[in-house]
Amino acid sequence: LYASILVHVLNGIRITLHNRKARPVQYAAAKDTRSATWASKNMALMGMIVLVFLITHLANFWYVYKFGDVNWVEYHVDMNSGDVLSKVIIESVDHMKPSEAIITGANGERVESVIVRDLYNVVELAFRETWIVILYLLGLIALAYHLVHGFQSAFQTLGIRHHNVAGIIRGLGVWVFGILIPLLFAAMPVYFFFM
Repeated sequence: LYASILVHVLNGIRITLHNRKARPVQYAAAKDTRSATWASKNMALMGMIVLVFLITHLANFWYVYKFGDVNWVEYHVDMNSGDVLSKVIIESVDHMKPSEAIITGANGERVESVIVRDLYNVVELAFRETWIVILYLLGLIALAYHLVHGFQSAFQTLGIRHHNVAGIIRGLGVWVFGILIPLLFAAMPVYFFFM
């Protein structure tokens, strides 16, 4: 995923530089941009905001999870109901690995013991910070515009954006990539910030 994002960014920069080199002198008359959407005119800006968002995300979560001093947590889960029976914090220990085991309880119930790094706590602490939540929401708004335009442009680039299906493509782009996906991703920082 990260490699494809990097290729996408580098390709966008390459295309922009190629276009500028092909036409180094500005047009004498201003181009009529009334038919262009705001998102299409600001793809580079939205892309840069998304890039800052991704770097912040990686720094706050991926890097901390992989290389930070994150505690471990052991969950005991009732295998019949799926209920968490207990949660025990284990101080960070070098060379500890995730594990899973089935335990038979005193009353014959089957309990699953799962030991994992406590990413939940990392997320909870990060999303208590107002600036991180605001950056996430701005990043998701930029991502929404970037995805809506990119989704519609992909069909046009592939030559399958016919006027008969243009409305469906536009609707899917707006409702799925512009509204649904960003709202679902925004739910987590908003939930942790207000809880």
